[in-house]
Amino acid sequence: MKDEKERFLENAASVFHQINLLSIKKSFRLLCDMESEVIENFVEKYSDFIIFLLNILDEKRSNELLLRLTDSALVYISEEELRTLLIHEIAIMAQSGRDFTGISLFLDRIDRPQESEEIEDFTGEIMSQAVQYRNRPQKRNFAYLDTLSPERCGSVMRRLIERNLYVGIGLLLFCSDDVLCFVLDELARQKSFVLPRIPAEIYALRLRAGRGPFFSAARGIFNHLPEAVQNLIRRIEDFRAREERGLSEIQAIHAGSDPEITRRKKTIELLASMIHKRDLDIMEVALADLKHSGLIQESDFDMLRSVL
Repeated sequence: MKDEKERFLENAASVFHQINLLSIKKSFRLLCDMESEVIENFVEKYSDFIIFLLNILDEKRSNELLLRLTDSALVYISEEELRTLLIHEIAIMAQSGRDFTGISLFLDRIDRPQESEEIEDFTGEIMSQAVQYRNRPQKRNFAYLDTLSPERCGSVMRRLIERNLYVGIGLLLFCSDDVLCFVLDELARQKSFVLPRIPAEIYALRLRAGRGPFFSAARGIFNHLPEAVQNLIRRIEDFRAREERGLSEIQAIHAGSDPEITRRKKTIELLASMIHKRDLDIMEVALADLKHSGLIQESDFDMLRSVL
């Protein structure tokens, strides 16, 4: 066993030493000098190589390459990384003797999507496990998506879900919380029939980052949400309606001429008086809603959240 491990480490070291950094930099420069359409065609065929480049290049070069990639090219890369992650999951399940039929069928949808207004049982099962996947220790996946501007990330997710709904669903398992917000928003806008199958905990991650398209202003989407999420949103709206006077006082405090530390103290005291025991289970999301509405500052939000 020891000899086998030593051989593995020697092989790994050999592969590392054979990586020619000068060749990698040359490949990077050749790519950046191509026309956008040519790069897109190259990425569609060799997306795994582009993922490798983005992971191994320094931040400056990686960002330069990202700027040269079209939205479609980023979709191809995301599809390839998701495919790799799912294959890895299947291998783990096979080694532990677990049934991997569902995830294998889901992987097949990544390669061969089917247009449908219904979610198959195996896809619903994958979606129901999103929280477990996200709670596992794992490396940072789809890191290149995290570096995009909000406008660019939204554009990429829009094209990605137009091309293949299942890739969007798969991203919910592995992407960062920031990217998850864009995925969920586009699923809501384009494929609202999937919303009832997404766990409430995933929506909580989204609502902590802002309202998105899920509140009452977009009732068509709201009505597709799981009942638990609808109830959460109603309670947040009830909290704001019930405490409208206090929220108006907070706005007046912000507009006042008191020193900043005095304004913050008054704001926190007023917010503390508005929090009731019956609201404790929704307060983190409710406070996040106030933060994104500009009624409380990030530092106030962090302090109040720490004592809930």
